[in-house]
Amino acid sequence: MKHRRLLLARHGRTDWNRTFRYQGTTDVPLDDGGREQARRLGLRLKREPLVRIVASPLVRAVETASLVSSSLLEAPPTTYSPQLAELDFGLWEGLSVAEVMERHGDLYRAWREDPFSVEPPGGEPFLSAVDRVGKALAPLLHEGEGTYLVVCHGGTIRAALASLLRLPPDLVWKIRQDNCALTAVDVWDAEPTLAFSNDQAHLLVEEALIDAIPLPR
Repeated sequence: MKHRRLLLARHGRTDWNRTFRYQGTTDVPLDDGGREQARRLGLRLKREPLVRIVASPLVRAVETASLVSSSLLEAPPTTYSPQLAELDFGLWEGLSVAEVMERHGDLYRAWREDPFSVEPPGGEPFLSAVDRVGKALAPLLHEGEGTYLVVCHGGTIRAALASLLRLPPDLVWKIRQDNCALTAVDVWDAEPTLAFSNDQAHLLVEEALIDAIPLPR
């Protein structure tokens, strides 16, 4: 039985993450804290035999993937997929959650409850993101066995889980995805299974202990 693991990593922190602003397709770089998070993620994966790194082309994901790769004992090839870019949040980009709630409260609550049917004004339908992210991941499900690191965004990780695990709409925004946390989906032949979610142990311990923290198997 063939086994593949998709390690889904959200990018490191940005200034907009720190102020709870929707970034979407806006190209916001990592802040210093985000770079440190990415470096720590690299230490966590230092000895992990990765087949390939696939990343969103937005700068916060590119920076994260680069910092992770530079910490690995054996860095695999890195490729970039536009299909892994964050959702377009339309008029909400640049606004904080509080500002969105103040201006579009009813719509925002409806979107959080059912993103399959409701979308931000001028933004991307969530089902469109599920479709494109699913297409980006599909080749990995048919490549050789091993572990693939996918560096992208909170929205696209949730879209990946919705695609792979067939999540219902009311669960999508209830899955926490912190900056530089890891989520893993194991694929046995063609059957995906959630292995673990939002693992951020590497951000919480002394640096000397990071590469001794095993990934759940």
